[in-house]
Amino acid sequence: MNRWNELETSRRAWSFLVVDEVEKEGGRLYAAAWALGDGNADHFLGSNQYEVTDVDGEEELLVGLGKALDTRRYQDSTLITPTQKTLSFLRARFLTTDAISQPTFRGFRHIALDELLSEYVETSAINDHKVDFAEDGFDWQTDENRVDGESVVKSLWELRAELGPLVPEDALYGSQL
Repeated sequence: MNRWNELETSRRAWSFLVVDEVEKEGGRLYAAAWALGDGNADHFLGSNQYEVTDVDGEEELLVGLGKALDTRRYQDSTLITPTQKTLSFLRARFLTTDAISQPTFRGFRHIALDELLSEYVETSAINDHKVDFAEDGFDWQTDENRVDGESVVKSLWELRAELGPLVPEDALYGSQL
């Protein structure tokens, strides 16, 4: 195999982001975990995840996510989330922390998979995938109530890879953030 081919198979074209939202006393939500995985049309390249046990750890969690996103920013990568709500929630949480001076999602294109599916795929087909788009967000808890971020982002990668040839190319480009 030549070097050009090796680089192409390890190229990060898509970054998949999921966030676990947990309700604290008073009904407010906080970010309890995130998982960020990378892939391209041929390969899932791996993932990172971060989890906290209570609201006191949220600031550190958000700083870690900001740093993980910074390494992918302006790399011609598309950020793929289960829903548009994922980014809305994170924007709200970033506004509450002083630990990040200028949080931003700029430098990415974005696709919300639920919107792509609802526009191009019959709704009942969504349930055929191992991805659970819960009404109140993305369900990524295991039976043991442990966060399994890698399997979630890998499921998103599989779904995006399957959708690729079935939807218009423009829909897969994403919107600039």
